[in-house]
Amino acid sequence: MMDKVRAALFDMLWHVNAVRGRMLDLYSGTGAVGIEALSRGAEFADLVEANPVSARTIQGNLDKVGFTSRGRVHRRKVEDIVAKPSLLGFEGPFDLISVTPPYAEVDYADLARRVAESSLIGEGTVVVFEHPRGVEMADEIGPLVRLRERRYGGTRISIYEVPYENARDDYEEDEDEDEDEDYEDEDEENDEDDEDDEEQDGADIRS
Repeated sequence: MMDKVRAALFDMLWHVNAVRGRMLDLYSGTGAVGIEALSRGAEFADLVEANPVSARTIQGNLDKVGFTSRGRVHRRKVEDIVAKPSLLGFEGPFDLISVTPPYAEVDYADLARRVAESSLIGEGTVVVFEHPRGVEMADEIGPLVRLRERRYGGTRISIYEVPYENARDDYEEDEDEDEDEDYEDEDEENDEDDEDDEEQDGADIRS
């Protein structure tokens, strides 16, 4: 994810009080999302990455920023973790989950359904999906209810929550309806930049 997109994502998460507790970073890449969550107040992050080189990079990045004791790298396939959360040494539920796969490698509807059915989520869990602009995701996926969606060039960010039994008092749907349009306008003004970035869309959030 480009820096400005990651910053915008965490601003949204901050407003719904989602950057807290234990965080799970699926398809972690370099660990940028998990490390950002730790820097913004999450207590602990489990970072899942199957690629051995990337897994070593994540560990190095955790060490570099002083988060060695607050993060754990799991060199495993995401599908295995979702099917058997106990592989993490913690079955959940997590407070925040980031799901940022390589675009061409997953069936988003199936992946979202599996996450929604797992013990990784529970009441109050917030789940972020990064997906291509052309992929539509449902407003509700099992117990997950979409809170917000934003578009950045060829990328969409969808934020879901498992609602509390009594709806949280501190969350209001106070988004400006023009906000999405603002991003669209920015996209139009930067069409050339978007075209340059399209080749990187599949790995946006992983870089």
